[in-house]
Amino acid sequence: PERAETFLCFMQKLYQEAGDESLKPDSYSFNSVIDAYSSSARPDAAIRADELYETMKKLYEDGDPDLKPDIITYTSIRNAWAQSKSDDAQQRLREIGRLISAERRRQKSR
Repeated sequence: PERAETFLCFMQKLYQEAGDESLKPDSYSFNSVIDAYSSSARPDAAIRADELYETMKKLYEDGDPDLKPDIITYTSIRNAWAQSKSDDAQQRLREIGRLISAERRRQKSR
């Protein structure tokens, strides 16, 4: 996951510097890296996945419609926390479960 995250950061930097739309990270880009952390045995994998989610969410809230977290985002974060041995894992899993439920309700109401 480290190489995937490094590449994501590289894409963000090049996009910001050059304005090349083909390098602009989108939700697929972020979800791919978050999912890589969900499959990782790193002790901090869930925290890294959450940090990427928070970055994604902030960029979306700041006006980037291509970075809207979705059911794939939430499921990948849930999977990362499910493997975590952190004391915070159970609480975070409950919070993510609520996000997943809310996203499913939004999808059904469309």
